[in-house]
Amino acid sequence: MKTVRCAIYTRKSSEEGLEQEFNSLHAQREACEAYVHSQRHEGWELLPKEYDDGGFSGGNVERPALKNLKDDIESSQIDLVLVYKVDRLSRSLSDFVQLVEFFDQHDVAFAAVTQQFNTSTSMGRLTLNVLLSFAQFEREVTSERIRDKIAASKKKGMWMGGCTPLGYKVVERKLVADPHARDLVKGVYEQYLALGNVKDLKHALDLASQTSPSTGKPFSRGALYTILKNPVYIGEIQHKGERYPGEHDAIIDQTTWEKTQALLTGNRTVSATKARSLSLLAGLLYDDKGNPMSPTHTRKGSKRYRYYVSQAVLQYRVDDAGSVQRISGPKLEQSVLDCLSQLLLDKDKLFEELDLAVEPTQRISKIYDEATRLSAHCSDMEPSQLKSLLAQIMSKVTTASDNLQIDILAAELYKLLTGKKPDSSKTDFSLHEAVELRRSGRESRLCLPGQVPPSSSNSIKALQSATIKGLTWAMEIRKGISSSYKEIAERESVRPEYVRHLSSLSLLSPEVLDAIVQGRVSENLTLERIKSGIPSDWEKQKSLYLL
Repeated sequence: MKTVRCAIYTRKSSEEGLEQEFNSLHAQREACEAYVHSQRHEGWELLPKEYDDGGFSGGNVERPALKNLKDDIESSQIDLVLVYKVDRLSRSLSDFVQLVEFFDQHDVAFAAVTQQFNTSTSMGRLTLNVLLSFAQFEREVTSERIRDKIAASKKKGMWMGGCTPLGYKVVERKLVADPHARDLVKGVYEQYLALGNVKDLKHALDLASQTSPSTGKPFSRGALYTILKNPVYIGEIQHKGERYPGEHDAIIDQTTWEKTQALLTGNRTVSATKARSLSLLAGLLYDDKGNPMSPTHTRKGSKRYRYYVSQAVLQYRVDDAGSVQRISGPKLEQSVLDCLSQLLLDKDKLFEELDLAVEPTQRISKIYDEATRLSAHCSDMEPSQLKSLLAQIMSKVTTASDNLQIDILAAELYKLLTGKKPDSSKTDFSLHEAVELRRSGRESRLCLPGQVPPSSSNSIKALQSATIKGLTWAMEIRKGISSSYKEIAERESVRPEYVRHLSSLSLLSPEVLDAIVQGRVSENLTLERIKSGIPSDWEKQKSLYLL
């Protein structure tokens, strides 16, 4: 007869009573041990190790004894798990299903003393799920009762626990103003109204070496927003969007509160108008290490330059950032739109990815026509419309130094092109576009392979000025006006190498020189790059330097 090694698992949600000489865990174990002894004729043998979780809820699986039990199952030390009742193992249907599947994977049976079933049969599984459904129902009813109690208490203005707001302390389950911290909160509100935005507020607090009393660290911008938006400071308790008069004293007067909320709303509206309406890929873009890339911008004079920056960089975790840390917003967005347009015009791709083989011929033709129309219409859409379109049919855009991946929601694209709800057979797919990244300072510029990005306006001006000097100095050497690069360098107060490098610009073809004057050369021709030499072949110059 085969020996069945039995492990008993017990659990009690509350810690109350655990200190007693004979508690609920002991009662469960005693009943289980008696059951094992009754099954000796089946080869059952009780393992001495105890798996007891006292004071742990059955609503999740984060329990130390349960983890030990799973570890021993994985090491093939257990053949059967025995509990007093099913809900001792779990009160969550989804967690229980996962545990049963885990047992099955390791050929471990499961049984309960008070509920007879066998997990190896379909009827036993059905019975088990029914029993567990009732256990989960009981748990959810209990949760609803607790939530209703909390809601009723908050409507009466009672403090129901949680993170104690800065400026208060809890005395006999009630909020009481803390004199020192109360002045700090008042100062935060006053400085915010004086400075006008949270960024400057944080900077001022950092300069004053003001730290959070609870953490001892400088205030984060998120923490400051929480303080400025928390109605507890005007003596109110908030619950699910509703506010009720609280039992505690207010720290901030109503006039200061209203001015603060008006300023916060105004700043939020301006920020949304500037950033969200223009940043088409906000919320969709990630680097190739999975970090979200957030829209940002800089200004030079009246001109605004948009970028996407990896959150790893913004959070000072540069080592965790992907191969693209910062990239030009308009260039990347245009590349994504180009890829989308190519997809909409590629009938074979649409046929394959949207599984159109099952569609009537007439409908396929209409889908192609709608895709062509949408491709042409994209260039006329407002930024807000484009952003909504991309968010509808794309789940994610990942940028790497050599590849742009766009994950397409096939069902949503089908719905967009047909106006009909698709069946569940539509499988999401990805577009992959090989790209090249050319660096210019901190910025990365994206372009298709073989495509040469133009130089910036500042570098063009510097190149034009340097070309004039270089041609002049080369002419002086050729006509004997100056005897050497050294002589010119001494006269101009520069290094001889600088004169020689600029003079090499005289090797450029007339076509390239004309392009420099017109400002339409690629970034392959820069003052830094001419140090490595200029090819004498004019055709090669044309392929390298002209757009």
